[in-house]
Amino acid sequence: MPVWRPRRDWLIQAVGSALAQRDCELELIVVDDGNARPVKELLADVRDPALRVERVAHGGPSHARNAGVQVARGRLIRFVDADDVYEPGSTARLARLIGDDAAIAYGRTVFCDEELQPVWTMSTRLEGWIAAEAVLGRFRVRIQSLLFPASVVRAAGPWDPGLSVCEDLEFIARALEHAPVRPDPGVATWYRKHTTSASADIERGDEGIRRVIERYLERHPDQRGTVFERRALASRHAVAARARVARARPA
Repeated sequence: MPVWRPRRDWLIQAVGSALAQRDCELELIVVDDGNARPVKELLADVRDPALRVERVAHGGPSHARNAGVQVARGRLIRFVDADDVYEPGSTARLARLIGDDAAIAYGRTVFCDEELQPVWTMSTRLEGWIAAEAVLGRFRVRIQSLLFPASVVRAAGPWDPGLSVCEDLEFIARALEHAPVRPDPGVATWYRKHTTSASADIERGDEGIRRVIERYLERHPDQRGTVFERRALASRHAVAARARVARARPA
């Protein structure tokens, strides 16, 4: 869990929901991304041996996630955020889907307002080897609702600190080249959408998607100039257009 300038009440709620995951052994690694007030002080009242707080120099969420991965001891890894809430039992459900295999499991994400009132649910039914589908924008899942084998996370390589938007999609696309996915029909995450969310920035989001596509093509140069590249670019423009229409719509 990368933490930068958190709202304490949201942080406490997120940490509590992660630690409350049942039917599995876990450690929660909270990475203090160089906050002026140490996160350890904000969590002083949380007394759970599963909680570990690691402090690093400020480098952004990707840098913080990489730091967490480096010290993680578990066989499976779930990336969590400091303003969301995790469905009780969702980690264990996803872990059962994986079993002893090198597969990635995922569940649904409920998008909520700032008070965690549900607005809509993101879901998909894709399974198997779907890296290309993710780049085309067809794998509708949030990073918080995915559970990865640690071996797949490390094979995919580190998160890119140079990306401030769509860094999760870029990482997911790389991870999906190393393992198939398996869907769980249940809710995994209650995602708190607010004005400071990185996903609220349309222009940066469009640039992020462009870079995700370009990096995929760098890894798969045989796809340049093909139907896949044309579809990827069309999908990018469609996402930006929908976002601009939604922004212009009266509240």
